[in-house]
Amino acid sequence: MSPETLDLFREVSHRLRSPLATVYGYASLLEAQADDGLVGPTELKDWARKIQSEAERMDALIADLSRLRLAMSGELRLVPCDMRLMLDQAGGELEAGPPVTLLADHKLLARALYHLLMRCGSAHIQLRDNTSAVQLDIRLTQPWREPAQTDVWWQLTRAAFAAHNGTLAAANGGLRLELPRP
Repeated sequence: MSPETLDLFREVSHRLRSPLATVYGYASLLEAQADDGLVGPTELKDWARKIQSEAERMDALIADLSRLRLAMSGELRLVPCDMRLMLDQAGGELEAGPPVTLLADHKLLARALYHLLMRCGSAHIQLRDNTSAVQLDIRLTQPWREPAQTDVWWQLTRAAFAAHNGTLAAANGGLRLELPRP
């Protein structure tokens, strides 16, 4: 097994342990307080919400890992996707314009765009559509620093774009993503 794969496994293990420890801790609190009646309903609801939130966080990571596996094996579920809508939902500050439809694996690409924009922080996005490709220019307010190769979400992002034959590169103080049309 390559050192990069081992590092990725180590990162995934760490990412799963943190929410799992929180779930275990709050479940233990609930169990310990179940019979003494000293904890009010508001606190119990807060603890239950924390357990739900952490379980959702673990579920999202597991789903992302499944998508990463599909992307790396070339198994895409291609459907027409509106890039403008996906970028808007991912939290990007996007110039106004008409829908930009692309044939892509919607869930995989949407999560990759979300993770990319989370890494970018505050950014302005320009979306261009032509007959051969969809191009995103992302202007950043802070210099781009590529995440570590062991970062699970960065791996998902890169694999998702590669699975769509896309390219992602630093350009003009920001990033440029190109997704070719089939």
